[in-house]
Amino acid sequence: MIVSLALGLAAGADSLANFWRISDPDLALRFRPDDAVSLTLKEDRLRAYEDPTVADAPAMAAIARTALRSDPLNPVALRQLAVAESMVGRQAASDRLIDLAHRVSRRDIGTTWLLINRSLDRGDAAGVVRSFDEALSTSAGAAELLFPALADGLFDGGVRNALLPYIRSNRPWMPAFLRHAAAGPDSVSDAALMILAAGGLPATPSYADTDGYVLTGLAARRNFPLAARYLREGVRLPGGFAADVTVGPASLDSRTGPFGWRFINGAEGSALAGEGNAIIVRAEADRRAPVSDRILMLTPGRYSLSLRGTVPDGRAPATAEVALRCIGSPKTDLIVGPASIATTAAPVSLPFAVPADCLAQRLEVVATSRAIDGEGELTLSDWRLDRL
Repeated sequence: MIVSLALGLAAGADSLANFWRISDPDLALRFRPDDAVSLTLKEDRLRAYEDPTVADAPAMAAIARTALRSDPLNPVALRQLAVAESMVGRQAASDRLIDLAHRVSRRDIGTTWLLINRSLDRGDAAGVVRSFDEALSTSAGAAELLFPALADGLFDGGVRNALLPYIRSNRPWMPAFLRHAAAGPDSVSDAALMILAAGGLPATPSYADTDGYVLTGLAARRNFPLAARYLREGVRLPGGFAADVTVGPASLDSRTGPFGWRFINGAEGSALAGEGNAIIVRAEADRRAPVSDRILMLTPGRYSLSLRGTVPDGRAPATAEVALRCIGSPKTDLIVGPASIATTAAPVSLPFAVPADCLAQRLEVVATSRAIDGEGELTLSDWRLDRL
């Protein structure tokens, strides 16, 4: 009975220790003072808020060695001892311990970080990227920690070049990383340059929305020269695409991001592509709602925008306001409209001039309806832009 009780108490204490070693390492160490996981986790948590100094190295080494006596191949303890050795100038010993920790486990992000930094110190961009790839391919939570660091490193041409094979081979983590980089104001341009250097993205479903993310990021940064190049070389559209208002397959391709036609489907109004060169706009009774837009990149000069409006048989009429605004010009905003388009017998011509400081323009469509009840509809067709 006493032996059974002792074994039961030991098993209970062991179970409690296994639970608390992760959620509360200090409490776990009361049950198992030399527990390797608890010791190393406690040390990692301490260093997450307080960078170690040379004076901390002996204590760090002592904790790591205690953990290693409990678990001789604990990768976290090996990594922590490697850090302590490096801090006191024993770099060769530190390198051996890092390599051993890496051989023991590919899943310790801390060891990956040491490998990345060692490759950086050696100017080895390929080694840096290899370590990122390994961690992102083996650790479920690595992306949250490593994507920001890798995106920050894209300014370096060597890192971008080292990543090119990983884009071309469609590594599983690469599409998500490119979307992350495209959302960063400081990394989207570097991500675009890297994709262009790779010859564009592979035609696979995993990359289906990536071009749109990149172009959205470039537009947000107002990097229109690079966006124009990306449309030509990355999405492989004709050079005149960004000066063509036609509603067709190219301008409806999601890969063009904000440089193609975008349709809003809201409670008060909506739009969709019609047959041929047309957009169908709808608005609820007595409502006014933005329903469509796209970004153009017209060079300075004089132009004429033309289109016509028709109401389908049996439908209540809607009207549309069409406007063109400069993006980023310190002097000029509105350069066309808002021009009201209703049912027209012939196309309406809207002449305008693009000033020299207007690198890009947003073409906007707002639907309106003054119907007493129900939804009004208007088809905007025969879109055309001519240089005068």
